[in-house]
Amino acid sequence: MASENKRVAESLQRLQISLKELTDKECPTELSHWRHDIPESLTQAWKILDQGRELIRATSTKYTLVTKIDTEEGSKLAKDILKGCEYIGTAALVIHDDSNGCSRSIRSFVKQSARAVIHTCLALVEFFSDGKNHKEDPEPA
Repeated sequence: MASENKRVAESLQRLQISLKELTDKECPTELSHWRHDIPESLTQAWKILDQGRELIRATSTKYTLVTKIDTEEGSKLAKDILKGCEYIGTAALVIHDDSNGCSRSIRSFVKQSARAVIHTCLALVEFFSDGKNHKEDPEPA
């Protein structure tokens, strides 16, 4: 099932590229909200962002422990990590949409944070994607 881990890693790489291409250099001329009257799409985006965070947090430790013992079982958990990253990526795209009127600072912060999470998850999945069980800890850098 190392091939499943490789497919998840490839999907994470594509998501990482999509987020990299988001532009946070420009901002809409006018913010659409100020503390009150937040658009429903942004409220939903924050909920999706939180769901993705929680799914990754809950799955990543299990994935590491299970994959060390059984790569096939671990690859099933890799799909949950991918799903959490997709949630985070989707929320980042919604927040970057000009029609939602978010400021440049929040766009930049969300993009930077989402890319960091996806990069970390990608490194985790790639570590186990070679099919070895990695019973020994890697050499420190």
